[in-house]
Amino acid sequence: MLQEKLVDYGGWDHVIPCLGRDPSISKAAVELLYELLQERSCWNVSVCRKLSQQGSAILFLVTLLKGQVRESAVYAEKILNKLVEIDEENISWAAKSGWYKPLIDRIVQGQENVSSPLKFHSMPLAA
Repeated sequence: MLQEKLVDYGGWDHVIPCLGRDPSISKAAVELLYELLQERSCWNVSVCRKLSQQGSAILFLVTLLKGQVRESAVYAEKILNKLVEIDEENISWAAKSGWYKPLIDRIVQGQENVSSPLKFHSMPLAA
């Protein structure tokens, strides 16, 4: 596949830094990245896994998500959601980059999965 060859031969090294450039270059780069991660209208999971290993990609995608260009933010959010779905470690990377939605979602999901409510026990205060 073309996508995997691009990754294997260091294509990320040229595309990912473009995510942090001026808005028009960033928009083109995130659209290209989105297309590379797709395979016949489905996510190419192996390519997504390789991208998820690039911490700088997550930082740039979060920056685009928070940016002023709406089209770039839409693509960035789709990619980030897939990266978080593929590897839970990306939740930490996203939070470190300033995007907390996946972390909050995971906390809420964890609370919904608890079978009994948390009980807090009072502890004596030290005198």
